[in-house]
Amino acid sequence: MYSPVSGGLRTAIHALGESYLALGQDFVVVVPGKRFRKTRTSYGIKYEIPSIPIPGTGGYRIITRLRMVKRILQQYSPTVLEISDRLTLLPLAKWAQKEGIQTVLFAHERVDGVLRAFTLKFVPVEKIADLWNRISAKWITHLVATTKYAAAEYERIDLNPNIISLGVDLTRFSPNLRELDVKLKFEISGAFVFAMTRLSREKDPYLLIEIARELKLTGSSAQILVAGQGPLFRSLVKTSELENLPIRFLGHIADRSHIAKLLASADVFLAAGPIETFGLAALESLASGVPVICRDSGAIQEIIDESCGSVLQRDPKIWITEINEWVKRDYTIKSSSSRQRAEQFSWHTCANELLLRYGVINKEAKAA
Repeated sequence: MYSPVSGGLRTAIHALGESYLALGQDFVVVVPGKRFRKTRTSYGIKYEIPSIPIPGTGGYRIITRLRMVKRILQQYSPTVLEISDRLTLLPLAKWAQKEGIQTVLFAHERVDGVLRAFTLKFVPVEKIADLWNRISAKWITHLVATTKYAAAEYERIDLNPNIISLGVDLTRFSPNLRELDVKLKFEISGAFVFAMTRLSREKDPYLLIEIARELKLTGSSAQILVAGQGPLFRSLVKTSELENLPIRFLGHIADRSHIAKLLASADVFLAAGPIETFGLAALESLASGVPVICRDSGAIQEIIDESCGSVLQRDPKIWITEINEWVKRDYTIKSSSSRQRAEQFSWHTCANELLLRYGVINKEAKAA
């Protein structure tokens, strides 16, 4: 799920690439695109492969030309092949195994969670996920999960992934970027509540609409701004306009520096997604000094504690109460606590740990 408007996965690949290069490794990334294209980027050499659009996903594409991918890989004789697509690119793992190439499968999502979001209730999603994960594990050298939540569906079938946390850019995202005139620009007279998510069914953006309805009912002056694109964008915008709700959908914001200013200027961040396996946007919010309110399902609760956020069930009334509580708290204290929590996550540490697992660097190099 990599595209010009995607979020966490794209951010992770780019950040890891930059970290690998900084640690003296070469990095080549192959992603879906409209046409063949090769470019040199800050995170390594990037190949875009002509790929088929996936209907109803808001722009995602699927790579089907595996021979083309193999030809690219053969040019570089890779030491390690990292796979972030657990479906269509999995056959590459079998090929890499024959070629003596270490293969890594990143659990960027839970198969059972995605199936549950898109199938009927009677579908045995856990059994389907377990079967697929057993098959895929046969060809993989390293299974990598970013949280305990992401690892759980593998542990259910007696597999033990390496749990390695992702990182956050502590320079790009900072409380120092807070700008009070952001509220003036968007005509926000009360609290500025921010969310950044893909607007698709599995992310449950409907919860944000429900929270906005509660804000309107209570007469609150708070307003929700939502950054992100997806197949539900038009429907959500239409609903918010028809009901005159205090929520505005900004669409995809490509300028990361603009995102950083919005995050730092918010009073609280809402992570509505129920099946997040890490939650980079939430971590970026913490790095910006902004507390996070998240679901009691998914992995974001693993990075949140009482000093920097709240973990709640899916009840918009409870979320409204918690938003008000966080808005009342002293800014300096909650900003400092949020930032301190984010500082425990580093892309350099993540990349170092991965390379150590692969045997590409040794412990001495890691210590250096």
